[in-house]
Amino acid sequence: MTILDRRAFLASMLTLAGGAALAACSGSAPSAPTSAAPSGSGAFPVTIENAFGQTVVEAAPSKVYSLGYTDHDALMALGVLPVAVTQWFPQYAIGPWAAEARAALGGTDPTVLKDTAGTNFEAVAAAGPDLISSYYSGVEKADYDKLVAIAPVLTRPPDAKPWSSTWDGQLTAIGQALGKSDQAAELAAGVNQQLKDTAAAHPEFQGKTCSLVLPGEAGEMYTYTDLDPRYRVLSALGFGLSPTVKALPGVDKDFFITISAEQVNKLDADVIGVLSNPADQAKLKADKIWQKIPAVADGRVAYLDLEKIGYALSFSTVLSIPYALTGVADEFGKVVGG
Repeated sequence: MTILDRRAFLASMLTLAGGAALAACSGSAPSAPTSAAPSGSGAFPVTIENAFGQTVVEAAPSKVYSLGYTDHDALMALGVLPVAVTQWFPQYAIGPWAAEARAALGGTDPTVLKDTAGTNFEAVAAAGPDLISSYYSGVEKADYDKLVAIAPVLTRPPDAKPWSSTWDGQLTAIGQALGKSDQAAELAAGVNQQLKDTAAAHPEFQGKTCSLVLPGEAGEMYTYTDLDPRYRVLSALGFGLSPTVKALPGVDKDFFITISAEQVNKLDADVIGVLSNPADQAKLKADKIWQKIPAVADGRVAYLDLEKIGYALSFSTVLSIPYALTGVADEFGKVVGG
């Protein structure tokens, strides 16, 4: 078992995705929030504690540079179109779950950043931002210091691990930085209510253990920990992390762990969720080692199609969670008994 950094893992995920086009919509997903109506906002300056000190925003930002992998969803939900966004899926930078929010804002499309070789500080500076949003990211102190010399930097809260920021924490912090705390709270309450309603509609999920995995190319599996935003959605629906996954070394240090093909039995749980495309599913169903996992042998596997559900779940934002939620619940509901 090994722990990899986020960029290495994303490179693997993009390879596995294979560049297939994303479906235009997820069909049965509930209505996602786009942008909240104008509401009361805090006065400036705003000071927000972060992992490296404080973010001080002197006035309402007019040019926000989105370095966080999913920060642009929160920005657009709050009515702000960033000047740049980060692309980490091969198909698009702004997902279909954000299409309505993007359309409502009009204007010129943001510059698209492909974060494969680190931050391009010159490009950030050239854009002349008055706020850099890097909340859902793995930014470390050295890069933070370079960025803060350009503009105030919004990043993860104190004591938070890289890539472990929550979707509602992201929304709250971005709302504060924009002077739109009331709007952020309204949107967060709406998504949290959808999560509660979905959990209530599926009492069979309560107390069940779950492993959430992404297949690798050589039989290995990437399993998500409860530091990961994807898994937090499942937790909100009532699932608990598989005890055998919880016992793995490093589970409290990173958002995913790589498990070799020989150790996939450690993924066993009441139910296993697999982020996968049809090719992955066919390969797994023909894999004798995979088929020996008790949950698999008993048919307790929810295959979450990457294109219809998995990418939105991977974003896990104020816009993408409602888009993915019905599909996630439906797929788990098919295999989880009461």
